[in-house]
Amino acid sequence: MGAMAMALSFRGCVYTSYSIPSEGMEPDLIKGERIVVSRWSYGLRLPLMGWWGYRRIATSGVGHDDIVVFNNPAEVMEEYIDRRTDFIGRCVGVPGDVLTVDEHFVVTEVDPNVPVDSTRTVRELQVPGVAHPMKVEPWNMTLIYNTLLIHEHKMCAIEDSTLYVDGERRDYVVFSKNYYWMTTNNGLDSRRFGFVPEDHVIGRAVRVWWPVGKERFWKDPARY
Repeated sequence: MGAMAMALSFRGCVYTSYSIPSEGMEPDLIKGERIVVSRWSYGLRLPLMGWWGYRRIATSGVGHDDIVVFNNPAEVMEEYIDRRTDFIGRCVGVPGDVLTVDEHFVVTEVDPNVPVDSTRTVRELQVPGVAHPMKVEPWNMTLIYNTLLIHEHKMCAIEDSTLYVDGERRDYVVFSKNYYWMTTNNGLDSRRFGFVPEDHVIGRAVRVWWPVGKERFWKDPARY
């Protein structure tokens, strides 16, 4: 019993294992590989969130290009965050970043020396955070609305192309949490479910541990 308790404690508080379910992270991670996920990379999120809510020890932010395991932000029918489905993605936006995105919220790069195609819509998307007020515009209004409603638990409404929060018109909004923008190759990422709140972050993928003996064994998938 003691050994089992120690194993469960280790898995819940130090490292855990995650199986790659699809081709969405290739070539960094291959479908069927298993990875070690460090729960301490961004500070330990205490388990059993249904008992005491969100608590994190030794908090630190997610880094650019980190491969991150997190709970599905869109799984709102499950009340407790740590019981939601585990997802994986690469972090391309941290609080305060300004990302260049197209009309489908695909992060893209724009060469200042190349004229922008007149048929292509390119905008600047700010990643929200505690210290980063965000301007409300028609094209990002629904994204902001969903973030405030689902993750900040605000009373929100959109009327006549205007955002109201707690009954007041808002041209800028502030947030009580930090958020991240995650990407994959298959679209099951922030393009679908929006910003990932910090309380949904589980940990960083640090090593590939299966299959044993292959070229990728024990490599850091984000640092190849």
